[in-house]
Amino acid sequence: MIVVIADDITGAAELAGIAFSHGFTSEVQTEFNSKTDADVICLDTNTRLLTVEDAAAKLRALAKRIVAAKPDWIYKKTDSVLRGNIAAELHTLLGATARTRAIFIPANPSRQRVIREGCYFIGNTPLHETDFVNDPHHPATTSVVSEIIGNDPAILIPDARSESDLDQHARKSDSLVLPAGAADFFGANLRAQGHEPAPVITLPHS
Repeated sequence: MIVVIADDITGAAELAGIAFSHGFTSEVQTEFNSKTDADVICLDTNTRLLTVEDAAAKLRALAKRIVAAKPDWIYKKTDSVLRGNIAAELHTLLGATARTRAIFIPANPSRQRVIREGCYFIGNTPLHETDFVNDPHHPATTSVVSEIIGNDPAILIPDARSESDLDQHARKSDSLVLPAGAADFFGANLRAQGHEPAPVITLPHS
């Protein structure tokens, strides 16, 4: 069993779809229940708009139940443009899962969302120069990823400009690493374990 922990329902559903496309059965949950036949549980914690303290407390309680279920591995899904209580939730999961570090890649190169020299870009535009600067809850006031989530040596934020970059870092996700980030890095972690996406079949027009 793989458990994906997302902070909103959209992220949970997105990764459930990716898991399905890689040959897994998947299930979206809003209350964690390990008694399922699904290969992948995508849990919506609904913590994005909570205070930092409330988000950490809620995730801490959930993490105990998730760890007790002994999943094969856990992926922390975050918003691809860095909204939410990312640092607090990563710290909480690192402590609960006894991982020593997180590899955090919120970039989605498939959507031209990349990290270059530590800065987040959408296309060629720095994050803080996009419309996300006007987000009512988590305005993007800088494009430096480490400044947004806090400079912490336990959270590694590598550059990610391409799918091959993601694959390279996914191969480093051993038992001491908590992989975290956006949808593309989740797919890379599945590929690193030998799970390729099913080919897209295009039916001819009648």
